[in-house]
Amino acid sequence: MALRWSDVDVEAGIVTVRHGKGDKERVAAILDSTDGTKLALERLQESQLGQYRYIFASTTRGRRTKWLADVPTSDEVVALVVEKTAATAGLGKLASHDLRRLLQGHPPKKLVLMTATPVNNSLWDLYNLLSYFVGHDAAFASQGIRSLRQRFKSATDQDPYDLRLDMLFDVLDETTVRRTRHFIKKYYPNEEIPGMGGQVIRFPEPKVKQVEYSLDAVLPGFFDDFAEALAPDEGDPKLTLARYWPSRYRHEPDPETNQREAALVGLLRSGLLKRFESSVNAFARTAKRMADSHEQFLAAMDRGVVPNSKALGDWGEIDNDEALEELLAVAGSESIELYRDADLRRDIELDRDILRRLSEKAFQVERETDPKLEQLVEELAEIAAEAERPHKPDWQSPPGCLHSLLLPRSRVGRLTCT
Repeated sequence: MALRWSDVDVEAGIVTVRHGKGDKERVAAILDSTDGTKLALERLQESQLGQYRYIFASTTRGRRTKWLADVPTSDEVVALVVEKTAATAGLGKLASHDLRRLLQGHPPKKLVLMTATPVNNSLWDLYNLLSYFVGHDAAFASQGIRSLRQRFKSATDQDPYDLRLDMLFDVLDETTVRRTRHFIKKYYPNEEIPGMGGQVIRFPEPKVKQVEYSLDAVLPGFFDDFAEALAPDEGDPKLTLARYWPSRYRHEPDPETNQREAALVGLLRSGLLKRFESSVNAFARTAKRMADSHEQFLAAMDRGVVPNSKALGDWGEIDNDEALEELLAVAGSESIELYRDADLRRDIELDRDILRRLSEKAFQVERETDPKLEQLVEELAEIAAEAERPHKPDWQSPPGCLHSLLLPRSRVGRLTCT
């Protein structure tokens, strides 16, 4: 709940978790192909009028929620929100015991869908999840598990890196559904499909259909620039991403910080490629926003400091010099004297110009002239037409193109269908 706006780079698809598991900092990716997360965050930020650092800042209580203070929402408020949501849904006040009674009551539940990470801190997390619908400790005695609790205790007593598969496999096999293709082929090679007259489970072999489209007509020379910036055949990428990796320009680099920022840069390079795979326009917007953040970084350097990620995120929300000076004093920014100023400035300016140039070129592709969209529409029309034709069902060879993945590679994009 203490996530700050400066910790989130939606366009690049990056979230920096300052106090994760074990109170360690880590970087996570935002995986949302629909841009729903981005839109939700933008609406939330607009409602705060740029006056709050925390994404989930404290709010007032009442029928009309208002932002109250620039501090993280408390655990008590989160619990209250859950309670009110349950009341609105007609569920009343819920507790873990209520869920346990529901799952163990009548009629008996044959399937339970639970959304959770089964193991966060220890194997007891999984045991506690199972306890919601397992009737008693000897529920699996017929499978040779006399005591579920004792089985988990035996498992937790082992070194987690040397934990034998058979310690909990029989428990998981009786309680969970993990039926990937690889799993079924390995553990149920001759299993029959119920109600199919002894039909053994078989899997269809995907038939790949590749449809190529070219971007050269609308983006002449773009791929050459793009490859040189991110992944050239030889030498280092022109896009240094120094703004996200300033620690390597310190006179005395900190190994831990350098390693963390290097990982972030790797994610950013991958993120830029994924944005371009998503759409040309998505890449253009991301590149523009990144170029703007470079301007803010350079402005901070003009004041004699190298801002950390928090200060840089807050920088864009401030519109007067006094507030800027106060921010730089409290946000943990460092003196530029600790860095190789000229090298850092040179690379950031170079990156800014590259991002601006790529963004401006990409913005030239409009919806009406995007060859990827044109090709996709044609493929969807073909799929629709194929679905209307009478055909003999053959689950081994699904007709048509059931899944489309457009990946611009080199100068020619490929529409891959299986």
